[in-house]
Amino acid sequence: AIRAGLGAIGFVLPNFSGKEESVKQFISRHLGPEVFSKMIDPFVSGVYAGDPSKLSMQSAFKKIKALEDLGITQGLVEGAIIRLRQRKREAPPPDPELPTYKGGSLGSFKKGLGMLPEAVRSRLTDSRVLLSHSVEDIVHDAESEYPYRVTLARSDGSQVIVNTKKLALTTPARATASLLRQNLLKGQEQVLSALESVVYPTVFSVTLAYPNEAFREPLRGFGNLIPRSMKVRTLGTIWSSCLFPGRCPEGETLLLSYIGGDQDQSIKELSEEQVAKQVHEDISKILLKDGAKDSVQPRIVGVRKWDRAIPQYNIGHGAVIENLLKEVDARYANGLYLGGNYLSGVAFGDCVLWGTETAGEIRKQLDSEAESKKSPKVSQTASAVA
Repeated sequence: AIRAGLGAIGFVLPNFSGKEESVKQFISRHLGPEVFSKMIDPFVSGVYAGDPSKLSMQSAFKKIKALEDLGITQGLVEGAIIRLRQRKREAPPPDPELPTYKGGSLGSFKKGLGMLPEAVRSRLTDSRVLLSHSVEDIVHDAESEYPYRVTLARSDGSQVIVNTKKLALTTPARATASLLRQNLLKGQEQVLSALESVVYPTVFSVTLAYPNEAFREPLRGFGNLIPRSMKVRTLGTIWSSCLFPGRCPEGETLLLSYIGGDQDQSIKELSEEQVAKQVHEDISKILLKDGAKDSVQPRIVGVRKWDRAIPQYNIGHGAVIENLLKEVDARYANGLYLGGNYLSGVAFGDCVLWGTETAGEIRKQLDSEAESKKSPKVSQTASAVA
């Protein structure tokens, strides 16, 4: 505690090497190894399913990394105070159309996050949304009024051609590299190979329901994250029915757990039944009464395997993205936009924010171009590939 406190207020050695630090290196330097192993390690495992000795502090947690550069002492507390004051000065007025909420609270939609894309879909006409189409080719013609031509393939083998002024690609890193390699960034093999190398470890999500009486004590809160030092395979568990009413029948508690990640790559070899059994054993050790592992069998609500789950912002990731965007901007500034959780942030909110801001930017550009030409706006002006 003393070591962490001294580091937080600024008694910390600088990064003498000048090299990009991992999350483990940065936190251990600032707050000590105990804080890292008991607090930061489980947090990183829960957010990224990653290895903190590989994850880049600058790329994965750049807002926290920036705190040490704000003050005189390099202490995170001083940096946080300065940043809080800056945010108060810079904060825009609240949008009256948005609901108010208490800071730090967690929210979702009543029927799950899928309600958001469904709501977007309902506001668009059928002709403007193409589902279950694969992208075969993207060609750019700078002389055309609609410079981007996207060739899509239907499941029956027929093709659809979409011509558009602006194009947003929000496909995963490897798929994006493949699409760019065909024509748009043909010949930039070093940049594209680096993009393809972004690691996406396998993660399982496992939803189990237990009778309330099986727990050591009633669950109240968000959930639990598990330090790797405990030698428990499950990364963490969200107490779903504690957070969101109506998610589970009365008398039961619904738990959503994640297992796998970059530090447990052998998880991909297990079957869904084996994974569910492993999660039950881990939950029994942490949350259930003694002996419940054998006496209580959970109701398995769902098991899903994500072969390529969360992109890892490992050391060097920032340079990969910087080089990629440099090449794209040099050729297709204000025309081609790259997004996705390998670039904008792994959190759902980060991706929504990128989409909202990018859509607004594209709209402004189209309006400006239409105004400069003094011509009517056309209906098919921008497309997105996800």
